[in-house]
Amino acid sequence: MRYVFRQRVMSVGDAYVLADESGHEVMRAASPALRLRDRFVVEDERGRCVATLSTRIFGMGQRFDVEVGGLAGVVRKRGFSWFAWRFDVEGAGLDGLSVSGNFADSVCWVKWERGGVERVVARMQRADLSLTPEFAVTMFEDAEPGDLGLVALMGIVVDQG
Repeated sequence: MRYVFRQRVMSVGDAYVLADESGHEVMRAASPALRLRDRFVVEDERGRCVATLSTRIFGMGQRFDVEVGGLAGVVRKRGFSWFAWRFDVEGAGLDGLSVSGNFADSVCWVKWERGGVERVVARMQRADLSLTPEFAVTMFEDAEPGDLGLVALMGIVVDQG
């Protein structure tokens, strides 16, 4: 299944939308303006909270606190490179989730690794000629129903990180 993940231009604070191929909003995430700690709430099309993501503006290193489906974790940026990056999730039930990519081809991969088996959940490719962050998202057959909310969270992490 294909989606488009983009940041809304006209909004107070940060706002993102995940829409399907026909343009129908499947999920949205918003954060109020002027806060010391940004908190994004990801909602499905019916307005139900699917996940939350909190960023810390002050502190050492980049850290995002996530909660999805009753599971909580911490997303941290791993290593430093001018051309490649990786974010890993640590926490009960969310261990093994990561998003990685590089700036050369503007592609990132959302992956689960459990029991030594790696499962690619989604591929996100940044649009080259867009004024705001926009990703073409491809969900693979291995994706589970709850993975779409995680992909929305990881899109925010990639944009904010």
